[in-house]
Amino acid sequence: MASRHRKYMEDDFDLDLHRKEQEKNAWFRAFRQKSKKLVGILKIVIAGLAFVVVYLIYKFATYHIGLWTNDRINETARDILETPSSPVETPYIIRQGFSRVSENGKLMGTIVPEMIENVDPQDILGSAPRIILPEIEKLRQTFDNQDIVGYIKIEGTNIDFPVAHTKDNSFYLDHDLKKQSNVGGSAFLDFENASEIIDPNNVIYAHNMKNGSMFHNLRYYKDRDFYESHKKISLQTMYENTEWEIFSFYETEIDFFYNKVLFSTIDEYEQLVIEMRRKSQYDTGINVYPDNQILTLSTCAPSGDLRLVVHAKRIEN
Repeated sequence: MASRHRKYMEDDFDLDLHRKEQEKNAWFRAFRQKSKKLVGILKIVIAGLAFVVVYLIYKFATYHIGLWTNDRINETARDILETPSSPVETPYIIRQGFSRVSENGKLMGTIVPEMIENVDPQDILGSAPRIILPEIEKLRQTFDNQDIVGYIKIEGTNIDFPVAHTKDNSFYLDHDLKKQSNVGGSAFLDFENASEIIDPNNVIYAHNMKNGSMFHNLRYYKDRDFYESHKKISLQTMYENTEWEIFSFYETEIDFFYNKVLFSTIDEYEQLVIEMRRKSQYDTGINVYPDNQILTLSTCAPSGDLRLVVHAKRIEN
């Protein structure tokens, strides 16, 4: 009996040990399965993070390469302005409608947007066909870009680069003067303006870049002392060198149509000029009249859907 009892005890012991081994093995199997799932999830997370890191590096590199490229383009453009080249005769283009002509025969601006090409200038200004300035033609040749219509400069600032003009207001937001994709974009004239920059309100746009390029320096006009030291804007158009005096600076929401360039009447234009002066952050003391041409510079404000806007009137030579 003792032997049988001992046998039962041994059997019970073996069975209990077997059960413990089974439970242990089952736990390890479950652990391995969970580990595999966790490793799989971890691999996905790591792959996702790696993709994000690579994308951010790409965006960072693209951004700074774009800025560097724009800087090189603008440096080349500045050098070109100092290098003489031959002038080129171009077809004369005017806008049909109300025209303001100065005493010396210059076409000072137009109202109503219809275009007439190859009009005999003798019928309009009593002068020979216009000859494009050699500097502008050299810029066009260098960058292989006939969209270039001018060169803007404000002494003592980084605003010192060419201006383009095309059929919309989107292309040069993200393309440089070589027509390559570029986050810095280019300065460009409103597509509704005449390329000759002869309209009552001529609007030029450019980005407000964090590295201080393009129209970033417009923000400094918030300071009245900065304005006093940087009142004048030089603008070389396709046909002449012009100078403009700033009379208004302000920050505005986009619901104010400061960039309106087409007018049906002089009164409509005059009302916009009055509002431009009224909105100025400070009184510049400069009078503006309906027969003055205006140059408008526009860029994004540092935050929100606001715009920084500068208005200048043309100074007659």
